[in-house]
Amino acid sequence: MLIIGYGNPLRGDDAVGLLAAERLLDWIERQGDIPGIEVIARPCLTIELAANLAGHRRALFIDAALAGPAGAIRRRRLQPATERGPLPHVLSPTELLGWCQWLYGVAPRSSLITIAGASFNYAEGRLSPLVESALARLLKRLGLKQRPPQPA
Repeated sequence: MLIIGYGNPLRGDDAVGLLAAERLLDWIERQGDIPGIEVIARPCLTIELAANLAGHRRALFIDAALAGPAGAIRRRRLQPATERGPLPHVLSPTELLGWCQWLYGVAPRSSLITIAGASFNYAEGRLSPLVESALARLLKRLGLKQRPPQPA
């Protein structure tokens, strides 16, 4: 499985996806690699990520949402976009999946998890309390639990 968290680290709650991926990466580094899981943290989705997607059967995107009550967590299935226009600098998850399908002939089964933001004002790397709490709930749902110590 590939997990891609993305968002603008300068715009308050817009950073939630990026911070989710960074916290997952930190946790994996402390606990040891988890076979079959790759995590990527990015400020935006770009075409280069299509190669990463092509190597996985499943993908999970994590991002902030403008709509909804602050801190609300939603998950929805994604389908690759079927139409491609000129290649923009930044892609949506469905556009990225569409490019992956077109370039590599495959696209992983994918979902998007969003956390509705409360504030998108300038706040470098700081989330609002409601979104910080939602992020903690999401990470717990994704299985961030301490592994028991391994015998030496």
